Parts: sequence; C-alpha cells; structure tokens
Amino acid sequence: MFLFNAKDKERQIQKNSKTNKVRRNKEKENEENKRPGGSSEPRLMRKKKKKKKKKKKKKKKKKKKKKKKKNKKKKKEEEEEEEEEEETTT
Repeated sequence: MFLFNAKDKERQIQKNSKTNKVRRNKEKENEENKRPGGSSEPRLMRKKKKKKKKKKKKKKKKKKKKKKKKNKKKKKEEEEEEEEEEETTT
C-alpha cells in the first residue's frame, strides 16, 4: 500500500508540473502578444473579440434580411388576396 501511494503521489507531481508548464507558456504567450504601450488586454484576445463581434453582427444582419424578405412576401400575398376579393365582389 505504501508503494501505491508513492506512485500516486509521483503521478500527481508530474501532472501538476505539466499544468504549471502549460500555464506558464500561456502567460508568456500573452506577454508577447501585449501591445507595447501597456494595453492590459493581449492582442490575441482583442483579435478574438473582434472576430466574435463581427460574426455576431453578420448573423444579426442575415436575420434582419430574412425577416424583411418574409414580411415582403406576406405583404404581397395579402395584396393578392385583396385583389381576388375585389374581383369576386364586383
């Protein structure tokens, strides 16, 4: 049982060292991507934010266009129905 705990502890230490290494690499990358002047937000993060915002805007525009098209179609159908009703009444 003592050996098992030792092995388990060793695995835990290795795992922690890997996660720490990954974290340090990320921090280093963020430092490199910072703008020279002192912006708190790394360049990479700003780029991702901008991309996300652009995608959202595009989606909104597409939705608006679809809605407009649907309303136009609906209006056209209503006009046709009114014309048919007028023809049947006269």
